[in-house]
Amino acid sequence: MPLGLAYIDYPRKRIGIGGYLELTGNESVDLDALRSFYANKTGKRPKHQGEIRFVHQSLFQHEPGVRCGADRALRCIGNGGFASRGAL
Repeated sequence: MPLGLAYIDYPRKRIGIGGYLELTGNESVDLDALRSFYANKTGKRPKHQGEIRFVHQSLFQHEPGVRCGADRALRCIGNGGFASRGAL
């Protein structure tokens, strides 16, 4: 299943879907592709941006019956296994 590369580039006042990435299963290759795409995108608060990395499910487990939301991001992020810059 392809991964949609959505972005908000705050200083340039642009939002969009920059294409789709078919993940290879090789974390290094996939992360390099994601980092390359997002390298020239900047959020509203650049000082809060972090590295693009995968979050393994062993670190964050979703609690059954708990709805995911901004206030529960640390408990829910493990479901997808992916965290973008500033997600944590």
